[in-house]
Amino acid sequence: MRMLKRFIADLRGGFSPIFALILVPVAGAAGLAVDYGRAVYTHDALQAAADATALAVISPRYTQAEVKSAAQSIFAAQLREKYGLTIDTQMEATVSPDGKSVTIAVVGAVK
Repeated sequence: MRMLKRFIADLRGGFSPIFALILVPVAGAAGLAVDYGRAVYTHDALQAAADATALAVISPRYTQAEVKSAAQSIFAAQLREKYGLTIDTQMEATVSPDGKSVTIAVVGAVK
């Protein structure tokens, strides 16, 4: 009993348990920051690749029938070569009836 009272009253070594308790949320926050940074980078890369693809396929050299296949290959090349990303994506390219605008929709998952 006397040993337990001495243990409770002892103030030396108080940093170790506090450090152990604080280490868990700090490590979690660091992991969350890394994941969020990767998500933001991937979002920006997908957006930039989609913009570049839209600008490339709206040129008059592609017919409306060729736009979808050309957009697929240009988009994949942009992600792979410029950003070094290999992401499972689904990309849909639609051209307006007058042929003056193109819409690129991308859905992707980072593994």
